[in-house]
Amino acid sequence: MATTRIIPMHRNQGRTVLQSLSARTDYVMNPNKTEEGQLIRCYECEAATVDVEFLLAKQQYKAITGREVKEKGDVIAYQLRQSFYPGEITPEPAEKDKHYAEWNAEKTGTSWKKKLKEEIEKAVPLCTSFEQLVNHMEQTGYEIKRGKHISFRAPGQQRFTRMKTLGAGYSEEEIRERILAGSVHKEQKKPVKSGGAGSKQPKRNVEFLIDIQKKLAEGKGGGYAQWAKVFNVKAMAEALMVYEREGFQSMEELDAKVHAVTAEFDAAADLLKNTEAQLRETKAMKQHILNYGRTREVYAAYKKSKNPEAFYEEHRADLAMHLAAKKYFDESGLKALPKVKDLTSRIQELMTEQKKQYQKYRETRSEMQNRQAVKQNLDSALGRAEKEKHRGLDR
Repeated sequence: MATTRIIPMHRNQGRTVLQSLSARTDYVMNPNKTEEGQLIRCYECEAATVDVEFLLAKQQYKAITGREVKEKGDVIAYQLRQSFYPGEITPEPAEKDKHYAEWNAEKTGTSWKKKLKEEIEKAVPLCTSFEQLVNHMEQTGYEIKRGKHISFRAPGQQRFTRMKTLGAGYSEEEIRERILAGSVHKEQKKPVKSGGAGSKQPKRNVEFLIDIQKKLAEGKGGGYAQWAKVFNVKAMAEALMVYEREGFQSMEELDAKVHAVTAEFDAAADLLKNTEAQLRETKAMKQHILNYGRTREVYAAYKKSKNPEAFYEEHRADLAMHLAAKKYFDESGLKALPKVKDLTSRIQELMTEQKKQYQKYRETRSEMQNRQAVKQNLDSALGRAEKEKHRGLDR
């Protein structure tokens, strides 16, 4: 007869809620106690982000109830522990999510489905099309059978395994959607080229949430929707982790940070635009002075020509260049032309400033986008909690 115990878990002394949750969930998912993760099952969460998802749920609870998390004594999670008398039952049958024979096959490495799924998981991130994935499987030794449903057979396997029998997320349509989603995601995450030795790369941004309903309306399928749900959970979890790690105490404090970094970005953008405008102007002035000096003799000959119209047609390009330079000098109000050497030095100075300012521009833009994503993702999560609050009041 099994005994069940519900154990409240509290915040550890000297640790944040997130750190305490991480310690507890890491203990529960100890690879040595879960057959290297084979016994881990998740419901409405992901194992990799369970700690931050728990914290997100607490934030939603706070938004619904208005109840603050206490520093001491407050329950941060519950552990449900089930125990059996020695010899009453083994762990395998107790793990009810799958038949014992299937679990044992996976444990001993004799499950063809498990091996096929593992190979597909390795291939999906490397491929940009479904056909490329099929070719990859052939190269690894799998025999392919095409028909209404595509099937694979590993070396030594007697029967083919249809993709549709592998479970959720492994149908041909879902794999196609996952490959497409992965390709789009890779394009969005292309690294920015370094500005040189010692230049700082922008911090990795928290991803904005995907509007799944909008994507479905545009024609995306169920595989994409499943991928996007996991992506959104991880994006919200990452946002909450940043919120917790950086010590924000309220959404109002986060809002203030977003406004501050946005103002910093605007200032950096304005400074960069001003420097770029000066650089364009200085380069233009230098070019006009060079053009003016190079065409001055042609223009003097034109003024002395007995047949100016014919001379102009013969030297149209040089004369047009000279007249454009004179017009530029007149409009600029220049009484004396600066030296080309001085302009060259000024251009070098401005290019150095531009490089530094662009680096600052990139860094502040990255931080601004990061803060905006954190705010938008948490607003979305807590907004749903607020709707739930009103729904509860209506009941």
